[in-house]
Amino acid sequence: MQEKDSTMTIIRTSSAEIISAPLAIFFAFALNGRLSKLFLSGYNLYDTKRILEIVLLLGICLLLLFSHKQRQFWLTLFSQLTRQTKLLITGIIIFGAISSIVAPIPQDAFLSLSHVVLLFFFTLFIAVQRQHYGDSYDKILVLIIVLAVIIYEGAFIKSFIDHAVQDRIFYFHPVFVNSRFLCQFLTWTLPLITLPIFLAQESTPSRRKLIFLSTLLIAGIWWATAIANGSKGSLFGQLIGWIGIAIIFRNRGKDWLLVQAYALLAGLFIFFVFFVPELRYDNFAAVSQSLVSRMALWEQALQLIKDNPLLGAGPLHYAYFRNPYAAHPHNSMLQIASEWGIPVLLMVSLLAITNFTTWVKRITANPVHLSLTASLLAATFHSQISGVLTTPLSQIMMCLVIGWMYGIRQPLQIAPDSSVSNTAKWAFLFVMLLSIAGVAQGIFPEVFSLSELGIEWLNSHERFEGHATFNPRFWGQGWLR
Repeated sequence: MQEKDSTMTIIRTSSAEIISAPLAIFFAFALNGRLSKLFLSGYNLYDTKRILEIVLLLGICLLLLFSHKQRQFWLTLFSQLTRQTKLLITGIIIFGAISSIVAPIPQDAFLSLSHVVLLFFFTLFIAVQRQHYGDSYDKILVLIIVLAVIIYEGAFIKSFIDHAVQDRIFYFHPVFVNSRFLCQFLTWTLPLITLPIFLAQESTPSRRKLIFLSTLLIAGIWWATAIANGSKGSLFGQLIGWIGIAIIFRNRGKDWLLVQAYALLAGLFIFFVFFVPELRYDNFAAVSQSLVSRMALWEQALQLIKDNPLLGAGPLHYAYFRNPYAAHPHNSMLQIASEWGIPVLLMVSLLAITNFTTWVKRITANPVHLSLTASLLAATFHSQISGVLTTPLSQIMMCLVIGWMYGIRQPLQIAPDSSVSNTAKWAFLFVMLLSIAGVAQGIFPEVFSLSELGIEWLNSHERFEGHATFNPRFWGQGWLR
């Protein structure tokens, strides 16, 4: 009997690995410049990540459409959402649809709305896998995240060595257009990168020591990268996450916090020994400029809220009104309110607060639970001063973390519930197909000529401050035409 159970566990674990392959492939391409250029040559780094994100989301949706079992699991999990959560999600979609209809460019608004819906489908897809495969899925997701970080650190170290040996320019963000986009990825992953230390507790002493030292090295380089990039939002976000763990879990979070402190100390050591001698610019010098630009962006968002309090300017439509700084307000709350309207902001806030409160009440001091809580708290803080809700890699990490948390919250489900109503099944198909169509009509045919269209747009519009710049939003050239 035990042999049969062991065989079943192996089979289910193998299935979990197969179903997680698209996510692993996404990170491999998104964080390896050579690999992504091999298949997406001619696109800048930002547009490449957006295309990869869309491919991942559409791939997951096609899997749900053509796999009866996966679709049933998804519908089962959706049926387990509370009545309040379902009503809030429905309300957000309805308000978003009305706002899109009356927006200046409905096609772009529906692109944004459809994209958000596909992100929701992906979030519940992750939750389904966690609910179905249990703790084994935690290990797979941790492995994917660690490998993603290692892939990036490999490119980072190569850039560092090229600089030291051949005196080339040293980039702290070799596969990102902007260091802020790297910092958003750092914010999500710093609390998660130390998890192998905790998950290896049942290993032999020698193996535990090896995993501890190797994980500490990886986490140390990751922390050193975060410190060198000088992102206030990312670093303060980690502090907020740590404080949240200390308040919520008290003494039960002591071991977790101690490991994070070890990782930070390793990062400081690497930073001062290897990075400081090579730093040729001051990452903290732009504080005053950053604050000035943020204030201007927030003032524009507040004006849009004042002008359109009920429905907002339209999804994605902050980028319709130009300013000298950016195509989004660098504040998640102001972004939602200015583009979708105050009612949607209230619904999103209520959805987040009620679900996070339920999460805190149900979880234990399991290191995975602690790390996910810290990651979400850190990113929530960071999103108030950066485009955490906007950039493609950060969006995937957001869905991954939230879906992972919700899957943990739900009881293990080995088989889907076949009693889901026909109405729910048809609604699922209708919304998914409509969202796929919304994304398709929003990106085609321009996705094949993004570079040319971006340069054409810059050359045909008045330039702020005497120079042309790209302002990433949905694409690398983010202003709506």
